[in-house]
Amino acid sequence: MSYAVIFDMDGVVIDSEPIHQRVFQEIAAKRGITLPPGALAAYIGRSPIVQWTDLKNTYQLDERPEDIAAEQMDRYLAVLAEIRPGPMPGLSSLLTYLTNEGVLMALASSNTRKVVDAVPDMLGIGQFFSQRISGQDVTHAKPAPDVFLAAAQKLNVPAPRCIVVEDATNGVKAAKAAGMRCAGLQIPGTGDQDLSLADIIVPSLVELEHAFATGLWWS
Repeated sequence: MSYAVIFDMDGVVIDSEPIHQRVFQEIAAKRGITLPPGALAAYIGRSPIVQWTDLKNTYQLDERPEDIAAEQMDRYLAVLAEIRPGPMPGLSSLLTYLTNEGVLMALASSNTRKVVDAVPDMLGIGQFFSQRISGQDVTHAKPAPDVFLAAAQKLNVPAPRCIVVEDATNGVKAAKAAGMRCAGLQIPGTGDQDLSLADIIVPSLVELEHAFATGLWWS
């Protein structure tokens, strides 16, 4: 029976959180909203529609959350096209290693379908993921397990044979709620996220590849 690794996208395959925060603040400022940087930490790992639903209620915005989220994600993709970031350090080697081991891989992100489709190809790693699941493809956002369960179903791999790679509290909670193992990636870009529910916590994807190679997956 096959194994699978399901990757979150933001903060895992791309160091995107600083860019997301920059764009988030820009879009918020257009609507007269100023948030302290620490206030954004609670939204890491959650869908932009959920973010703007909260802010719509708090600041009595007239626009639909879906429309603001779409504007934000269009701006985010434009910024990525300008700065042309690479994949996270160690990612290409890890993806190649897992491919050679016959491990199936999917991308499962709270982000919109447009972004989930665009970013892997922009980074030159789209060929590694046989499935890509976005927050728009499921009913409930992280920390609900829906996005990871949908990925496992698409891969035709039972949840206990999946391991999720996550960098955010909400994502780790979602992985464990799905009945999957979870590798927590603790990097500076995502701030002080609580990854304590993860089965293993690593400081880099290089360390995660080492963990796989020394028996994490098959233990």
